[in-house]
Amino acid sequence: EVANVYSDNALLQSRGNAGTHDIRLGTETLKALKSPEEGEVLVPCFDKSALNGRGDQVPNNRWTPVATPCDVVVLEGWMVGFKAEENSQAVAAVNRDLPLVNEKLKKYQAWN
Repeated sequence: EVANVYSDNALLQSRGNAGTHDIRLGTETLKALKSPEEGEVLVPCFDKSALNGRGDQVPNNRWTPVATPCDVVVLEGWMVGFKAEENSQAVAAVNRDLPLVNEKLKKYQAWN
């Protein structure tokens, strides 16, 4: 879906860069995993082989169930800890498609 919406942006044609993840789903999942209540959280999964190697999220009936409360939650990902660059001219000088990715990176702060 993202690749179609931003078909003119080469950096958003496959999963990985800021703007290609479901921030709302990630935030909700992390919040649920941090809950002190006993229960179960379905953790979204990703199939890198889907869409001819471009990758896609698997249907939620294939997500991994995790019992809560959790002692530890590890969030691994390319955008974890990255912060948007304030100098938009410097960003554009690196790659013409990077300013949109840089702007979308701001939303990932919800996961910190």
